[in-house]
Amino acid sequence: MDHHSRSFSQQSCGQSPYLFFYECQASYNNGGDALFVTFAQIHGPNISKSMMVTVYLLVFVNCLCAFQVYVMAVFDNFEVRYTSKKNRPCPLWVRTCIRIGYGGLAFFPSVTFPFLRSLAPLVGGATLPLTFAYPCFMWIAMKKPRPNGLVWFINMGQGCFAVVLTVLIRRVAMAEMVEPNYRKVMPLPTSPSNTKTLGELMQVITIIDSDPSNDVTTSASLQGYQHNPQEAWLPITESRNGNTFFAAFHLLCSGIGLQALLLPVAFATLGWAWGIICLSLAFAWQLYTIFILIRLHESVPGIRYSRYMHLAIVSFGPKLGKLLALFPVLYSSGGTCIILIITGGRTLDLIFKTLCDRDAMCHAKSLTNTEWFLVFTCLAILIAQLPNLNSVAWVSLIGAITVVLYSTLIWSLSITKDRPIGISYSQSDKLKSNMEIFSDVLNALGIIALAFKGHNVILEIQGTLPSSPKQTSYKPMCTGVTISYVVIAMCQYPLAIGGFWAYGNKTRIVTAFSQIHGPNTSKLIMTSIYLLVLVNCLCTFQVYTMVVFDNLEVRYTSKKNRPCPRWVRTCLRIFYGGLAFFLSVTFPFLGSLAPLVGGATLPLTFAYPCFMWIAMRKPRPNGLVWFINMGLGCFGIVLTVLIVIAAAWTLADKGLKANFYKP
Repeated sequence: MDHHSRSFSQQSCGQSPYLFFYECQASYNNGGDALFVTFAQIHGPNISKSMMVTVYLLVFVNCLCAFQVYVMAVFDNFEVRYTSKKNRPCPLWVRTCIRIGYGGLAFFPSVTFPFLRSLAPLVGGATLPLTFAYPCFMWIAMKKPRPNGLVWFINMGQGCFAVVLTVLIRRVAMAEMVEPNYRKVMPLPTSPSNTKTLGELMQVITIIDSDPSNDVTTSASLQGYQHNPQEAWLPITESRNGNTFFAAFHLLCSGIGLQALLLPVAFATLGWAWGIICLSLAFAWQLYTIFILIRLHESVPGIRYSRYMHLAIVSFGPKLGKLLALFPVLYSSGGTCIILIITGGRTLDLIFKTLCDRDAMCHAKSLTNTEWFLVFTCLAILIAQLPNLNSVAWVSLIGAITVVLYSTLIWSLSITKDRPIGISYSQSDKLKSNMEIFSDVLNALGIIALAFKGHNVILEIQGTLPSSPKQTSYKPMCTGVTISYVVIAMCQYPLAIGGFWAYGNKTRIVTAFSQIHGPNTSKLIMTSIYLLVLVNCLCTFQVYTMVVFDNLEVRYTSKKNRPCPRWVRTCLRIFYGGLAFFLSVTFPFLGSLAPLVGGATLPLTFAYPCFMWIAMRKPRPNGLVWFINMGLGCFGIVLTVLIVIAAAWTLADKGLKANFYKP
């Protein structure tokens, strides 16, 4: 094939609809096109659609049938372990679960390594002795023909020649892979989807659940007893050597995030007065529920409730506690980690594109969003090998510093630069129906409510502090909460007020900043902001994911009645990292659903602690304390229902871009 033909082949590869099953690299292995690809390129446009579809269907059916043959050997390998251990046939339900599990396991590597076929000459070449060499050696070993006889000579010669051929093929394949032009990526055309700003990113991911993270453990053996030996085996309570400052670091890192950047949007709907009033009331309300949780942590002498789920079960009973808290806690813990992967991966992409600036060659070498997600996940899981929550304290300190720095940079730069022309501080309601106005108000309240997060890790953080009958963990934790929430208020109020003053009802603060001031801001400052966001995502991931690890390990320790070995702990964390990565690629639009699904977690922050206080402390019915907590709890439930309804109405009105597997 001449140079011109090869160039044409590389350019058209991947653009023709007939190249459905083959990627570009297969089209010019060793300088020649694969027969199927060549046929599709040359004759495909001139062949009827029915004929081409028939060819593809035959290939598809063949893949399904061949899969059954090869996968049966894998199923046999799985079942032999069960039958060897149990000494009985594999039940149908176990066999079904094994096969479904392997199907999911095979699907995940196929998405993670879609380029695996390109490695076949290198990796697959190592399997050639199974076909050409080992059978010959097996014949000699088993049948023992006369040494140096004809049969012995034929089998020994063919076996040795096959081994040498395998080595040569692998060396040639490796030499081709290290060539500069191997799997050269063609630059993607510039489009709005490939040049997203951080502002556009925030529109998707910044409204998330208000109560990220908490363990979903429901084991009766973990009701919080201080002397339960299992407590010393789990990541949350393995180390109780924390202090006030460590607690403050954790609270700062987990209690404020990118959701706060949407507060100016709420002010644009509510206005100056009502915006400040609602923000202040929500701040005081959630601070009150935090102190309730802190007090209930050791409400029974000798017992520490170090997990939100445990306290819910003790307060509301096993059935009702699970019913009320299980889904919100599951979504809060897993959903937060997934959204952090989405945010971190896209921020890595923004950093790369900011550094590339206008260099087209540099942009052409950028990774896909899926690959950026994988890079972020690998970094996060590497840091997550720290053994317990207390050991993450210094990571939380870095996360706290970065969140304070990037929020301060954004609001200070916004108010120091010129405001855009024509901004307004009043909401134009002339063209809106009453339902639209009501929905906007509820969405604004939802933004304010979702800006406060981290309540589900309050008990876990307090569980890292030492406690004794004479000096409980209440006072050190109260001091840590006071310090951290003073800093949080110093970040959230300037973001809300300064952002609204700078951009009015124009748009979100980060969208406005990147669109209006981004081109006039130095590359160093923009890169610094993105780096701070990235580091904060990595650090915040450690706090929330530690609760997930605790939940995974409690199953092992309950079953084995011993601490989790280091290798098992490492495998569990790598497994969860892979699962979270897979879900982030599957649901890259998860942040858009946060007002709807995340709104269902608001009772964890604003309602359940009040009901827990009534159930645990049993204040005098119809007394002042009872009335305050019952009123706040009921109002929190009603507010949650209204916010979820408004979010559902907004989604139904504006639609949802569900880009599965296309981050």
